[in-house]
Amino acid sequence: MIHHSHNSTETARVRAEIPARVLIPFVAWIGRRAVELGLTRLYFLSRDGQVLHELATRLFANLGIDMELRYLHGSRVAWHPARTREIDAFFLDYLLEAPNGLSAEMIASRLPGLEDPALTDALLRVTSASSATKLLHRADLEALREGFLKDPLRSLITPHLRQARQTTLDYFDQEGLFDATPWGLVDIGWTGKTIRCLYDLLRDQDSALPPVFFFGYHSFLIGEGNPAPETFLFSSRGKPRMNTSVMLENFCAGDHGPVLGYTADNGKLAPQLRAARNSAAIDWGLTAYRETLLARAAGETPPAPERNDSVRTDVWRTLAEFYWNPTAEQLAAWSDFPTEIEASGTERRCWAEPLPWGVAASALRHRSAPLPHRGAWPAGSVACSTGLNRQLGQLALRLCTKDSPHP
Repeated sequence: MIHHSHNSTETARVRAEIPARVLIPFVAWIGRRAVELGLTRLYFLSRDGQVLHELATRLFANLGIDMELRYLHGSRVAWHPARTREIDAFFLDYLLEAPNGLSAEMIASRLPGLEDPALTDALLRVTSASSATKLLHRADLEALREGFLKDPLRSLITPHLRQARQTTLDYFDQEGLFDATPWGLVDIGWTGKTIRCLYDLLRDQDSALPPVFFFGYHSFLIGEGNPAPETFLFSSRGKPRMNTSVMLENFCAGDHGPVLGYTADNGKLAPQLRAARNSAAIDWGLTAYRETLLARAAGETPPAPERNDSVRTDVWRTLAEFYWNPTAEQLAAWSDFPTEIEASGTERRCWAEPLPWGVAASALRHRSAPLPHRGAWPAGSVACSTGLNRQLGQLALRLCTKDSPHP
């Protein structure tokens, strides 16, 4: 049984240990690669980029890298509506993506700023759902995919898309994305869909498409004709069995809520946030964890590796050991992290939760990770479990460890 951690100095040290061994080499690589590409400005995309921006501020000075560093507010929730001139398949994939089920209320949350009861009513009329919170069936999602292409849904959201586009472009202009400075963007990465939105917006303004720095890239959805991202750890068409995306998003959690769009504030455009404070993560101990991580970075000068492959291999092994075979201290420090399950920030679960009955046996049969929810930490969840569930979960973990090579 895991004893949940508290906000002591020792707990913060344990929490920062693995992220430091992963994020410091990543940020050092970004700085050196940006210099090689002739860049003089880097933007760090919220919210995962917040701690990376702070790490770069400390590390680049140690490395002798002279680079303008800025924090850029943006997100898939803000940029998908903004890039959409006409409702298309890419936009509908964003609206109707449903890995954990989808309700009319959740669809509306992906169109922030459109607080119109008529939207929810129109969504319900197209589906069989009796309420905005009821999960939709596959047939409902197929009906909505057709319904968004015609009135009343199309006429309800089209003005919102136009407004989102204009305010986003104005924010980009305000932040210098259209000036002549050679710049790049830092994000932890994954499928590239959010960056595709950025590139579509920039291309429509006849602006150059900047290099983007990813920790990892899979699925290759950045769009044809767009630059491939600079990737640190992996670039593979399939997803790694180890869930690096949730792990890195937890390590890089921001102290504010998701960006929903932009709003005027004292003559400037400011981010519209779902919440000004990421209360769940801060209550968990985010501040002490990040202070410890940044203090460690301030004292380091990562050597320039002769071969980046060796650095990547070390980072991958560090992540794999933590993910599949953590120490008792690491389990206690990270299992109760409030992990975001929905990209809009509307749903959270503990990173590790006890396995429901049958999940471990199914995972063992399919040689898959035993997960109580989509974003769960398998090793932490097995450690939280008891009896036969725990025994079967441990067997499934051993199989996953064997099947989890560097992609």
